[in-house]
Amino acid sequence: RLSKAIASGVNTNLQSISASGHDVTPESLKTFGLALSTQANNNNDIDTSSFSGITSVAIGSKDMGDEGVIAFCEGLEGSNGGLVRCLDFGWKNIGKDGVQAIGTAFSSSKSLTQLDLSRNNSIGCEGILGLASSS
Repeated sequence: RLSKAIASGVNTNLQSISASGHDVTPESLKTFGLALSTQANNNNDIDTSSFSGITSVAIGSKDMGDEGVIAFCEGLEGSNGGLVRCLDFGWKNIGKDGVQAIGTAFSSSKSLTQLDLSRNNSIGCEGILGLASSS
């Protein structure tokens, strides 16, 4: 239901989702990403610096991994990361494939200003290079 409300644009007060530490299925993460994408696409004529939609996301558990991150990013396809300004994927067991998906999803973002990938020890140099080359 939350994803439907976000996508509809009915709720303009909620700006942050903080659900770190909770197990969320890849399917649910993709649905959530789609909702954020729809929200952004429905409001593409609004200046994102003053829009009051979902701009901060911290979601998933330490077992989220690349599969969950990739699913979330697939949901965001076509919206350049939606209106997300702050994305916290710290301690999610992300590797190089997940980081590359983040880079691809947000490569043309005009909103993202903060990305937390701390304590994802599997990212490595290859993952960082992939992130940099995606943008």
